[in-house]
Amino acid sequence: MIEASMYLGIGLLFGALIGLVLIPLVHARAVRLTARRLEAVLPESMAEVQTEKDLLRADFAMSTRRLEITVEQLTNKTTSQVVELSKKNDIINRLKVERDAQEIEIIALKAQVEALQERVELRDAKELVSGIFEFAREVDESHVPGADLPANGPFRALVSPPSASDETNRLDPDQRPT
Repeated sequence: MIEASMYLGIGLLFGALIGLVLIPLVHARAVRLTARRLEAVLPESMAEVQTEKDLLRADFAMSTRRLEITVEQLTNKTTSQVVELSKKNDIINRLKVERDAQEIEIIALKAQVEALQERVELRDAKELVSGIFEFAREVDESHVPGADLPANGPFRALVSPPSASDETNRLDPDQRPT
C-alpha cells in the first residue's frame, strides 16, 4: 500500500512540473489574443477617432432627416385630411339646409292641401245645399193645388229664406229683443 501511495505522489509531482511548464505557454497565448482584440477595438490614431465621430454624425444626420421627412409626410397627410373633413362638413351643412327647406316646403304644401280640402268640402256642402234648395223648389212648384205645404213644414224652411222672426226665435230668451 505504501508503494501505491508513492506512485500517486510521484504522479502528482510530475503533473505539477508539466503544469508549470505549460501554464506560461497558455498564458502567453491568452495575452496575445486579448491584445489583438483590444487593438481591433481601440483606434490606433486620432484620424481613426475623427473618422468614427464623422461616421456617427452622418448616421445621426441620416436618421434625423428620415424623421423630418416622416414628420413632413404626416403633416401633409393631416392637412389633407383636415381639408377633406372641412369639405365634408360643408356638404353636410348644405344638405341640412336643403333638408330644412324641404321640410318647410312640405309643411306649406300640407297647409295648402288642407286649405284645398276645406274649399272642396265647402263647395261640396254648397252644392249639396243648392241641390236641396232646388229639390225643395221643384217640390214646391210641382205640388198639387189646394194641398199646400204646412207653414212650418220641412220643405217650407228650405224653400223660403229665413225671416227676421225666425232669427229671433233661434236666439236664447235672454238675447231676444223686446
